[in-house]
Amino acid sequence: MSEQLQAIRAKGLICFGLGLVTLLLYFPALRYDFIQFDDQQYVTENPQVQAGLSISGLRWAFGFHAGNWHPLTWLSHMLDYQWFGANPAGHHWMNLGWHIANACLLFLVLRQMTGKLWFATVAALLFAVHPLRVESVAWVAERKDVLATCFGLLTLLAYERYVTESKAQSPKSKVWYAVALGWFACGLMSKPMLVTWPCLMLLLDFWPLGRFTAADGRWEMGDGKEWLALGGEKIPFLILVAASCWITVLAQAREGSVAPVGDIPLQQRFFNACLGYGWYAWKLIWPLDLSIIYPLFPQRATETTVLALGFLLIVTGLCVRNLKRQPYLFTGWFWFLGTLVPVIGFVQVGMQSYANRYSYFPYLGLSLAITWLLGERWGNSNTGRRILAGAAMAVLIACLALTRQQVAFWKNSETIFKEAVRVIPNNYVALNNLAHLVSRKGQFDQAVEYSQQAIKAAPRFAEAWNNLGYAYLGKRQFDLALPAFRATVGLERKNRRSLGEFFYRAGDWLGRRIQERFAMCSSFKWALAAAALQSSQN
Repeated sequence: MSEQLQAIRAKGLICFGLGLVTLLLYFPALRYDFIQFDDQQYVTENPQVQAGLSISGLRWAFGFHAGNWHPLTWLSHMLDYQWFGANPAGHHWMNLGWHIANACLLFLVLRQMTGKLWFATVAALLFAVHPLRVESVAWVAERKDVLATCFGLLTLLAYERYVTESKAQSPKSKVWYAVALGWFACGLMSKPMLVTWPCLMLLLDFWPLGRFTAADGRWEMGDGKEWLALGGEKIPFLILVAASCWITVLAQAREGSVAPVGDIPLQQRFFNACLGYGWYAWKLIWPLDLSIIYPLFPQRATETTVLALGFLLIVTGLCVRNLKRQPYLFTGWFWFLGTLVPVIGFVQVGMQSYANRYSYFPYLGLSLAITWLLGERWGNSNTGRRILAGAAMAVLIACLALTRQQVAFWKNSETIFKEAVRVIPNNYVALNNLAHLVSRKGQFDQAVEYSQQAIKAAPRFAEAWNNLGYAYLGKRQFDLALPAFRATVGLERKNRRSLGEFFYRAGDWLGRRIQERFAMCSSFKWALAAAALQSSQN
């Protein structure tokens, strides 16, 4: 009994430490503002969210909004607004709280599944403080990331208990299975990116749950019946996945978020996917120059694409080759590859090539693989453990410094978009958002400059033409505003409202133009009549 109490105490102290480090790291973000990029849609300009929790709000949350179906995310925002109102600090507190919970849950999942206390601690700490986590934590609109991950990790924790109880042939196994299925449903209703979770559970069956291991400890593939049993076990989860995929496709089709196959050819999607996987793997070890948005540009086969594809094939081959000797590499690497599939670019949603927030789930697997690889290789001797401890400390200190620096960029909309332009000078999305921000402040000359830069980078970006038109409208340069509004309507018919507003605000100018043209026509007619009269007299 005393050993159990000591184990519980150790877990509690480690969770407290993880929470404290994460809280201190992200504490400055609690004073930051909302971001004028999706935060309006999710909180600041959403009357349904601002009304708080209600029966009508509950019905609304289960509808299609913002190109997604994630009712629990909407309910979470409603609850926040009911508690904190328009004060961004409360919303940031909740995001941070969910992230701390995820770090603790990751530690508990890995500890329960592997029995490795310190390995699990290091993996959870690396996940909690890595710079790529900042976007999901500091951006209020990304509540869906931290919320879905929490439910996903609770699913794995319940699944581990189900497997343990099943091995003991306990009737409690059915209860834990139902709990895991319930948590998984909640995760899908927070963000549909969890659709790969059943495949992840099959990976965990291999390692560390050891359901492919014989009684004498040898690894075995098992016969067809065992595979059918493990696969059949996941069928209820797969049914939920199929329903989530169908609902998500409907939601995104209504919003027009999914790019048709003809718009982005299959070859380019493949190049984007290769570069995306390479980018995510590289940013794990070199998390510098991060941007809120990485715009999608046309891609072709380059040396970088070939290197990325080669890297993927080599690492995958090594993981398969060392399947029996280092099973954690196989699980961790395919956790990373598999959970990125929904957002890697084969189905293009939005304007981004990749995104920091998309790494929130997949890096759980990479954290596991790297921690176990280094721990197993260097942790068997006193010298190796000292070297490993020093290296781990250096990496964590570097992550803490870079993360704190990255957090500072999220102070407000202007700072985050200026950093995005510094990282990617032709970042047409960030430039367009800067144009909108400065235009709202009455800085129309700068708005024109930002809009023109965005149009130069992406000539068919309708929103940039729209912002250019409004900037000229603010300067009362109606003759320049009209072509910009015509261009935005030509690219996207939904912007006809902007052209209508132009005609409303430029009424006097249009009246004068019409009068001038009428006067010119009248003068021309009188001149012709005088010439005809003079000719007849002659």
